[in-house]
Amino acid sequence: MARIKDQALPVTGSLRHLLANTHTTAKSVEQPSHKRIMVIDGKSFIKTNIHRVWYRFSEAAAETNRDNVASLVDRGANGGLAGEDVRVIAHTHRKADISGIKNHTVVGLPIITAAGVVNTQAGPVCVILHQYALLGKGKSIHSSVQMECHDMIVDKKSRKLRQGGQQCLTTVDGYKIPLSIRRGLPYMDMYLPSDHELDSLPHVVLTSGADWDPTMADNEIDSGDVWYDALDTEPLRVLQHTATPSLTDLVIPPASALAPTVHNHLTQYPRRCDCVC
Repeated sequence: MARIKDQALPVTGSLRHLLANTHTTAKSVEQPSHKRIMVIDGKSFIKTNIHRVWYRFSEAAAETNRDNVASLVDRGANGGLAGEDVRVIAHTHRKADISGIKNHTVVGLPIITAAGVVNTQAGPVCVILHQYALLGKGKSIHSSVQMECHDMIVDKKSRKLRQGGQQCLTTVDGYKIPLSIRRGLPYMDMYLPSDHELDSLPHVVLTSGADWDPTMADNEIDSGDVWYDALDTEPLRVLQHTATPSLTDLVIPPASALAPTVHNHLTQYPRRCDCVC
């Protein structure tokens, strides 16, 4: 419970407006309902729900945050983590508990909106990162599934693979952000924006501003799922194997078939002359 006072609301508008109001609160235009008000010893209190989520990160993400390599695009993370390479531009009323960083759990991290500068095929842009837990140390970590839930295309496959991908992130606006594969892991080079970059560069949103729920993409496939019916009945390897001729089908040419080749090879050399010159 918290005592009734001016309630902070999410700030909207330009980033400059957001920055100008980072340390101030806006007056609420709505009065709390009577069902949420309690009076104790003559003092009025309002009941509030503290929304807290749990973000988990892989061991590789923990090493990335510690070693300051670059911001990692992590399939093993179910939420974004803001490090020292981004600029906080707005706060929410939510908190996050995180696990996997430095092998222990950190509780009560604020969930914020941050901005960072990255390169794209159209030049540098400011990426807007909603619903990230603020650690403020090391490099940021980006959750693949969180971006994909915002209709981002996350293609982390190296271009060097035989069936490689584009090795980039594709935003809903068509921007392509290159990824670098280092020691087998995909990284996005990003740095903290200046005031000028925050005001002048295009703003490209990577994650939704709605409250992030890491379970929203959960999906189980059981034995009776239509997923099986939508696929080919035989794996490609089986189909290729049945199309390959067996050893009994192979025809080995007789030795006589090689004679012309041998003869032609021998005719390259000068024949012995039996005549008297």
